[in-house]
Amino acid sequence: MPYQTFQPQRGRHMDTTSSSHRWPSQRHNHEDRHHQEFDDEDSTTYVGEDSSEEYLHPTRAATAITPSWVSEKKRQRRHKYSSKIRALKQLLSDKNKQWEEDRFKLTLKECSKISTQTLRHMKSDLLRCLQVIDETLHEREDRDKSCAICMGNVRQVVFMPCKHFLSCEDCAQNVEHCPICRHVISKRIKIYLS
Repeated sequence: MPYQTFQPQRGRHMDTTSSSHRWPSQRHNHEDRHHQEFDDEDSTTYVGEDSSEEYLHPTRAATAITPSWVSEKKRQRRHKYSSKIRALKQLLSDKNKQWEEDRFKLTLKECSKISTQTLRHMKSDLLRCLQVIDETLHEREDRDKSCAICMGNVRQVVFMPCKHFLSCEDCAQNVEHCPICRHVISKRIKIYLS
């Protein structure tokens, strides 16, 4: 039987004693009790009466899916796989350490055993790594010198009493509180860098 969706309308009255309102998988359970009449308030429900009520798939009606149920299932799944994940992370860490150690252990004797083509590849890889390191260092040095507010001018002003050094002269005049620690700025001291 194809999957059917259940979309109740808010405020509509639904009599739960009628088998026509039941899902096919629920009708056969209800047929045994079809002759019973329910007069109490539990037999009639108003769909959508409570705005916090969540509508669930009818086959899951017996198991209420609540945030705590979902949290518990996630916790169980994390616990189930956490030891495997830890072991794999440790293995990966060990392999990375071994690779790092082996990468820098090449001696002249070992280099003579490696093919010329492999040595060229290793040299180009090392040069690429050095270039990336140089670019990163230059970017960080420039970033550390530039104003943390406008990112365009060079840092020139120290805020007092916190002593944070992060602003150019133009931006320092426009702030009342230190952007890092939120202290009220009592004094601004201009610094001259060479």
